Formats: sequence, structure tokens, C-alpha cells
Amino acid sequence: MTTATAAPDTEDDSLAPPMALRLRSALLRVHHAAKDLPYRSSSQAEQDREKVWALVEPWIPLAESRLQQAAGSLSDRTRWQECIADVRRPDAEGVPVPPLVNLGNAAIRLLHALIEAEAAGPDVKAIADYVRTAVTNSAYLPGTRLAPGRIAAELGLGRSHFSRIELAFQDLRGEGLVSLSSPGKWWITAQDERPVQIAALLRAFIQAGVYPPKTRLPSLVPLARALVSSAPDVTSALRTLQNEGAVIRGAWARTTVHPAPPFPVQPPTDPHVLVDRLRNEAASDADLSALGIRKTCKRAQDWWRARTSPEPTVLEHTRRCLIAATVHLIAQDPDDREARSRLRRAAAFVPASASPDYLWRTACLAAVVLELLDSTGGSP
Repeated sequence: MTTATAAPDTEDDSLAPPMALRLRSALLRVHHAAKDLPYRSSSQAEQDREKVWALVEPWIPLAESRLQQAAGSLSDRTRWQECIADVRRPDAEGVPVPPLVNLGNAAIRLLHALIEAEAAGPDVKAIADYVRTAVTNSAYLPGTRLAPGRIAAELGLGRSHFSRIELAFQDLRGEGLVSLSSPGKWWITAQDERPVQIAALLRAFIQAGVYPPKTRLPSLVPLARALVSSAPDVTSALRTLQNEGAVIRGAWARTTVHPAPPFPVQPPTDPHVLVDRLRNEAASDADLSALGIRKTCKRAQDWWRARTSPEPTVLEHTRRCLIAATVHLIAQDPDDREARSRLRRAAAFVPASASPDYLWRTACLAAVVLELLDSTGGSP
């Protein structure tokens, strides 16, 4: 946590104004002294340069103390080192003095940093630790947009803390946890694991009899839509399954499950057994109107597309509402072959609460429910 530090050369600390006010006063005076007016003579510029140094040098010890406090953050430590170095007087003969504008900008930057550091709240290291823990616990999923305002809101901070949050992001960028796509746009680094997860899911589908041997899989676009994933990721996953002999792919033919996959395959589960299994997990208060079902599906898929993790209880209730919708829609035409296939997929998509891909599987379940709803004409 950052703490206020005693002001330099104060005659009576009990009468001194708050530190931030004194810093702002110095900042305004530096702004005035560092104006690069075209009619300013070289002698006047030299006098104003001395004014800037006189205003900023008393604050260097405070900046040095902030540098010591920043030991846990490389970005914060570098920031303070640069701020201090840029406002120091040249300590050797022959070293050119900085132009007034450059010195003024450096002094302004240092004073701004000191003002920001006076705000109470977590320091840069603590903010980085918070984000790192959220990533580790999957509260922030790969590919999630990471806005300073979001972190500030979650930690109860204000805009004055945004610079600390940005510095924390820079530390995490060095660890490979976050990425910067353009100035100010930070993201949780997306790990190249989606094709692996898709391949694992399709493999499980084949093993569970959802896609029995010799069955043709949906074409690429519908399959990608059903898996709420990009076509390139699905293609990569199918290539993995092809290489291990689980599927057969042709240049112009749809992918087909191999007649003899390289793993045990169970016969398809009886639909009535699946319905009973799902009914035990269905929410009793689900809105099963067509509009209600579509809203539930949209909510689940929006969470996944935005990589936003809702409260666990909210996500779990949404999952159970989707299960209730599945059972309800299957009852409309229980003997339909396509409906049974979707039922098997829905049952396979139902995630365990501890599943690391819980949010993705819930979004996939929503895709199956939408297929079922559309097959009924959209009005169950």
C-alpha cells in the first residue's frame, strides 16, 4: 500500500497543507516557468530553468523514497528512476543543460507521478498480484479485454489510480500474462489451447457415441457455430484428430468418424436415460417461453464471446436453465432423429462445475438449445 511521506523543508509540519496540494502548487509554478515563449531571451530562459530546478529539486528525496517503495515492480521502479534522472542537474562540466521545455516536461512528469502516488490504495505490485490471481483462477479468461476502469472498479479505486494499473499491466506483460494490441488496449494473453480443447471435446463425443464410427460430422461452418469457436480453431482440431486416426478428412468431402477409431467407443446412450439425467439437473424456475430461452442462450454466449466471468451462482443457474430448456424442447418431438442427436450433444456439453472450460461448454450448450428451438419453429 502507498503511504504519504513527509514534505521536504517544511517550517512547521502541523501548519503545512496536504502533500498533494503542495505538489499541485509546485506543478502550476513549473508550468508557468517552463513556458517556451518565442520572445524569451536566452538569459531569461536560463533564469526560468533555474526556477524549474528550484521548484523540483526539493521533491527529489520524496521521489527517491517512492523508488525504494517500488522494489516489487520493475515498471514502477523504472518509471521513478527515469523521472529522477531527467530532472537532476548535470553533475559534470561540459555536459549540456537540457532545453527549458524538456526540463519543464520532466519536472511536470515527476510532480504528476508524486501527486498520483499520494492517493491511498494498493501499489503497483498489489494490483499486479490481484490481476495475476484472477487469471490463475480463471476469473479473467484468455482473450478478455482488460480495461483499467474495470480493475479500478473491482478494487474500489478512482481514475487517479489508472497510472498504477497501467504499470501493473506492463509488469504482467513482461510475464506474458497480458498483451497490448494498441495504445491503451490490454488483453489477457490468449493461449493457443482452443484447438486442443475442441479436439478433446470431439474425441469425447466419438467415444461417447454422440458421433459413432462412420458418422459424418457437420460441415465446418455449422460445426464452428455449434462449438462457439472460430473456423481456423475447429480446422486445427480436426487436423489433430485426423493425424491420430480418429477421423477421415478429404479435400471436398465432409469429415467422417473413422470406422475404427484408435480408442474405445461406447454405443449411443438411450435418449430416455439422457432425458432423466438432465431432468435431475434442470432449473425448476426456468423461463421456457421462446423469448425466455433465447435470452438465456444469448446471455451464456455473450459471456463467452466477451470472456466475462459472471458470478458462479449466476452462471450455474444459467446452465441449469439451459438444461431445463433442452428437456422441454426434446419433449416436443422425442422420436426425431436430429433431436436425439442434439440431445446427445447437449448432454455431452453439460459441464461439471469445476470444469476449467465451464464457461465455454455452457455457451456450446446454449448453441444446441438454439438449434432445438429453431427446429420447433421458434415457438415451443
